Amino acid sequence: MRGLVNERLKKLGPGKGILFAIDEAQSASIEELSALAVLYQQVLGDQDATGLPDGDQRGLALVFAGLPSMVDDLLEEPSVTFLRRAQQRTLGAISLPQVRDSYIQTVECAGLCIDAGTADLAAHKSMGHPYMVQLVGYYMWRSAVRRGSQVIEGCDVEVGHADAVSEFYEAVDAPLYYGLRTPQRLFIEAMAVDEGKLTRMADIIERCDRTQSWASKYRASLIRERVIEAAGYGLVRFSVPMLGKYIRDRVLWHE
Repeated sequence: MRGLVNERLKKLGPGKGILFAIDEAQSASIEELSALAVLYQQVLGDQDATGLPDGDQRGLALVFAGLPSMVDDLLEEPSVTFLRRAQQRTLGAISLPQVRDSYIQTVECAGLCIDAGTADLAAHKSMGHPYMVQLVGYYMWRSAVRRGSQVIEGCDVEVGHADAVSEFYEAVDAPLYYGLRTPQRLFIEAMAVDEGKLTRMADIIERCDRTQSWASKYRASLIRERVIEAAGYGLVRFSVPMLGKYIRDRVLWHE
């Protein structure tokens, strides 16, 4: 791969380069991502060895998009410690009016139609989460196309949301849940019982039949891995969208 990349860079003009963009990086193995990061170091070293001025050297850039817990695991790999100096951006929630407007603009630019009310419904279904915005938009669009309609209606939003939730479960919630240690899973399973409300640490201790020190230890680890967050004195909530619902639908339901 190093040779192929260098050959490709030779064909580019001065100051140009190659971008590797890795989406849903949590689906790739740490070994594969580490190998790509090492490739990055090697190629940049090869460029430095050319002796060309910085402005004439060919560049190489990596962009990873993935779950925060996966990114943390990658940064702990000894072979890719230089990535700790990379710029990190955490995508927060997008305002629902912005989501609504983006749906209207995107649909209209493609020659389809969606009214403001339907777009607003879709925005609320997305919760403003960047990945859910993408999924809801894609699946409601596909629903309308399957009906042979040029107009995205409320029924398409409902169908699209159901499909989006299913994919979010598989792409985000499931890998995160099964990537946790057994005590951490026990902790968040106790949280998932509280549908639509905050969870008291006292209830977690009771439901798990564990000590306060046990609960404090795994509370801290889950906050550190950005799975949950503090929500007030003695209270916690999920940081990852629909993780509690996933546990209720796919884990606790089977027990």
